[in-house]
Amino acid sequence: MKKINSILTIAALGILTACGTGNSTTTAAPGNMNGRTDTTGTMYDADVNTNTNTRVPDPDRPSTTTVNRNPNDDRQALRQQMYSSLNMTDDQIRRYETASKQANDTWKKNNPNKNMSTDDMRMQRDSNLKPILNESQYTQYQQWSRNNPNAQF
Repeated sequence: MKKINSILTIAALGILTACGTGNSTTTAAPGNMNGRTDTTGTMYDADVNTNTNTRVPDPDRPSTTTVNRNPNDDRQALRQQMYSSLNMTDDQIRRYETASKQANDTWKKNNPNKNMSTDDMRMQRDSNLKPILNESQYTQYQQWSRNNPNAQF
């Protein structure tokens, strides 16, 4: 029984030592504690609405997430960036978009209930652009394609 008391006492001292038993305080500017309490018991303001348990955005902090992002907008922006990088003319863009739509429609018809892989998209884009671009533009396109390996359009 004496051994058990000794072991429990040593364990309790170890826990207290590990957790810290001093009366140290932490100083922080209000608002930096995000709803936490420092060791003195002071509750700092947070960006949390305590009535509903939902986060309220802080107007002083920029948003780091985008909600409801449309992947088609990203594809269109990347497509426009490619057109610009290759200095494509309006006629070349029109011809490429027509060829691309026809190729996509054919692929969907031949592959129902499947999604086109990034590699398939790249190969289709390569074959659509080759007859439309001049030699210099196609060389630039090949470099652009290497720099944008995950382009999905």
